[in-house]
Amino acid sequence: MKFNLILLVLCMAFIVESLGDEHPYWDKKVRFCGSILGDELSIICKGVYNEHQSYSSKPKRNVADECCKTACTRRYLKVNYCGPDPETTTIMTADTTPQPELYQ
Repeated sequence: MKFNLILLVLCMAFIVESLGDEHPYWDKKVRFCGSILGDELSIICKGVYNEHQSYSSKPKRNVADECCKTACTRRYLKVNYCGPDPETTTIMTADTTPQPELYQ
């Protein structure tokens, strides 16, 4: 059973990677609930998730409210719940330490 789940997740990951962003797979509205929602997020986000911070006092909707009670797209999940893709994210650093000038 565990092997079948791992195989399913690997197959889904391969499918997600091969489809790219320009495909109905990303834009079809689907209701994701329970373990299916968790599996989809795991595949789409590749284990990197956003840290949601709430700055308002009103109750915040969560992913189950947004994608189980009503349908949402995989693109919506990726944009709103996945963190930056570590393969495509470049960390920019600035060195502000004064450097000695070289005179010849």
